[in-house]
Amino acid sequence: MMIRNSVKRSCCFSLTALTLSLVAELSTAAEPAQQIRQAAPAAQDKLLEEYIAVADEPEVAIDDSASSSAEVLKIRPGTTLYLTLTEDSQSPAAPLLKRQSVFVVNDAGQLILDKLAKIPLAGLSASEAVLRLKGEPLFQGESPTLSILPADTTDAAPLQRFGSRLFRTNPQVQSLDNLPVPEDYVLGAGDQISVQLTGAETASDTYTVSREGTLELPQLGPIAVAGSRFQVVKERLAGLYAEKLIGTEAHVSMGALRSIQVRVLGEVGEPGSYVVGSLASVVDVLAAAGGISDIGSFRTVRVERGGKVLAELDLYRLLTTGEFEDTRLLAGDTVFVPVAKKLVSISGQVKRPAVYELTGKASIREAIALAGGLQSGALQDNIRVHRDNGEQLLQVDLATGPGRDLALQDGDEVTVVSQQFELAQQVRVSGEVLQPGDYALQPGLRLSTLLASAGLRHDTDRATALLVRASAALRPELLIVSPAQALQAGSTAANPLLRAGDSLYLFSTSTPGQRSSLLLPLINELQQQTYGSPRLVAVNGAVAEPGTYPLTRNMRVSDLLALAGQIQAQGPQQGLATQLELSRAGVDAEGNPLVTHRRVSLASVRDGSDNPMLQAWDTVTVKRDPRYSEQHTVQLAGEVRYPGVYRVAPGEQLSSLIQRAGGLTVMAFPAGAVLVRESISESQKRELQQLADQIELGLKSTILERADETIRPAESLQVASDVVTLLRDAEPMGRLVFDLPRLVAESNHGKLSDADITLFDGDQLYIPPVMETVSVVGEVHRPTSHVFQDQFSAMDYVSLSGGITSKSKQKLIYLVRADGSAKKLKSGWRKTHVQPGDTIVVPLNVEKIRGLRRWQDITGIIANLITPSAAMVNAAAAWKTAEAIEHRENINVNW
Repeated sequence: MMIRNSVKRSCCFSLTALTLSLVAELSTAAEPAQQIRQAAPAAQDKLLEEYIAVADEPEVAIDDSASSSAEVLKIRPGTTLYLTLTEDSQSPAAPLLKRQSVFVVNDAGQLILDKLAKIPLAGLSASEAVLRLKGEPLFQGESPTLSILPADTTDAAPLQRFGSRLFRTNPQVQSLDNLPVPEDYVLGAGDQISVQLTGAETASDTYTVSREGTLELPQLGPIAVAGSRFQVVKERLAGLYAEKLIGTEAHVSMGALRSIQVRVLGEVGEPGSYVVGSLASVVDVLAAAGGISDIGSFRTVRVERGGKVLAELDLYRLLTTGEFEDTRLLAGDTVFVPVAKKLVSISGQVKRPAVYELTGKASIREAIALAGGLQSGALQDNIRVHRDNGEQLLQVDLATGPGRDLALQDGDEVTVVSQQFELAQQVRVSGEVLQPGDYALQPGLRLSTLLASAGLRHDTDRATALLVRASAALRPELLIVSPAQALQAGSTAANPLLRAGDSLYLFSTSTPGQRSSLLLPLINELQQQTYGSPRLVAVNGAVAEPGTYPLTRNMRVSDLLALAGQIQAQGPQQGLATQLELSRAGVDAEGNPLVTHRRVSLASVRDGSDNPMLQAWDTVTVKRDPRYSEQHTVQLAGEVRYPGVYRVAPGEQLSSLIQRAGGLTVMAFPAGAVLVRESISESQKRELQQLADQIELGLKSTILERADETIRPAESLQVASDVVTLLRDAEPMGRLVFDLPRLVAESNHGKLSDADITLFDGDQLYIPPVMETVSVVGEVHRPTSHVFQDQFSAMDYVSLSGGITSKSKQKLIYLVRADGSAKKLKSGWRKTHVQPGDTIVVPLNVEKIRGLRRWQDITGIIANLITPSAAMVNAAAAWKTAEAIEHRENINVNW
């Protein structure tokens, strides 16, 4: 009814102007004014048609607070106006005036018409402003219509001076005494020199350069050093001490550095005199003075000495390239910051929006390069330059020579708009849909209609989607929507009307990494926006896709979890075993960085009783107890009643597993049990590689020194390399030595045994059958295995293998027990008692390598040493058999 009444009261308005006036009456949104103002002329018509469609939409909810009549809306400074003139006008000024234009009233309340006229409109309503325009000579013969677009209420952060942050982290000059002194450092009164004498005379003392510029040295007398470089003085003193004190060497170094007083004047925070260290740079003293003011120059900082300009520094070189040739300051120097001559603001779709200082006849291309260049979505052919306090608007095309070379002036405001404004009548669908792409924006188009047109896949996430919407501040507005609710909601808030330039992202529930890759361009765009804080949050831990996500409007912890694909399932104990931690960056009372952490219950997040609102750069960590999700298995083979693969609980011990497997059989040989662990294998592999490196270095050195006459050094080196290759290619089994016989005995008597061991995921245990052999390897004439004889000693078994060779090292003979432990045999090794399954190792005497006629013998010896023992081979075979049996049983069960 209110719409019809407004039409009756304003019948003289054209249809377009009338509808825009009604939009102004019914909406307090911040976006229409800014979008239309920043859009290209060709796109403005499309944007206006969109708002016409919204105004005609019968289901638009009207806020009572915003439903005042057009007469209540008054024109003020900053108000956005839409001016329409008739197309068939015969006015003499018609060629000078655009038929449709968007204007912003200046600070004086005036409408500026491209330098043709300045018309005061402040305090007038739309209808009163039309009467005011008709009275202007410029509009004689015209029939203007005027609409007031909604005010821009977006809290856009003001642009900062580029480089203003350079001095924020250095409120005062810190101590520079620990910095290395450069060789060209010039000494002066107050510097300290440390002299240490060694040799015939020893002494150590520190001397201060006097006001006269001399050092008073006891052995040398006064030495003039002021004004000389430290390196020159250092060499001079060393030479004088060498001449005066024979046999004495002098070590000269810098002690404490002098302080200097410099003046910092001009456009700085606190001009005045400052006492700083002699190594302080220009940037250091500027920071001590509170940094450069809002109107100070970063490009022409002057260092003056003795009334003359010593250097003129450009801090932009430091800020943009990291390169900077600083000037060494001396006492009495003056650092002067003049007023910046040309300041230009650059905002919108550039990588580094800020206020920049330009020098000379800088072009718009050079200015945009200072701002980091254009973003990927920037519109290059319609860059706006507001000049003369907004009285002149230039539209620049960077693709043309005149556009690129346009010289900017002091006070220019450059705005780079997004290509989204050119797509005023389109919306985009990306992600897990049947038909992604751009869709025409029809009047009344809602989310449900767009979803139906794009088509959902079987694995499309129907609970969560992301709607990205262009806003007035050139920062996208992010909303989380539910496709499932939108398809069932009809005309409610869950099924919103779509706007020009909207982008809808739909996610997959089955494709890993799809969310991250889909949102990556959006994340990069948000990270490149340096005005304000980037609207990003992060989630880590047990979610489907951890990572960085955009911060949406009114986003809570539950929204972020939904955006990340929810928490990974882990069984019935999921709620008890999962904890959430919210980390938030801030500052303490003294302004120091501070990160606070808060624990949140997953149950409270789900029921809404404690579901915190998120802020930019918040991080949510989903912590889950691995005991509820990880499955630990151990493979058991050999002489147990029920061999196979067993699942073990975290912390379960070997005695428990043997009991579950029915215990050992009567044929078991516990002393020869083999337990293999992956972590031990990896550690042994690393140690073996280090040993190979050491042997390679030692063998090559020995070969070159002791090569046989019959073997050339080059051939010897090749053989040595083959030997080391055997070591590098060896794959250690990762055997763990333990006392299973004692564990079994104590467990059978119901005792807790300290020989018990904790099992880990992937462990493999093999219990061999009774062993009745003893092996002899190494430097014997016939390495082999022998039947165990209880009355035999180690020497007896060696004798059965033909005795030791002339290349053996008897002092290093050792015994490898069946359980894998090794024992070095002492001088009386011949009488050592040997047990079943033991191996006697007779090592090679490497000092006798010279006497070997063939180096290939060495490769055979080392190959024997690194070849797995019979017990290990049997264990590996048993494990393979167990795996095959389990696989066959699984096939039978499935069948």
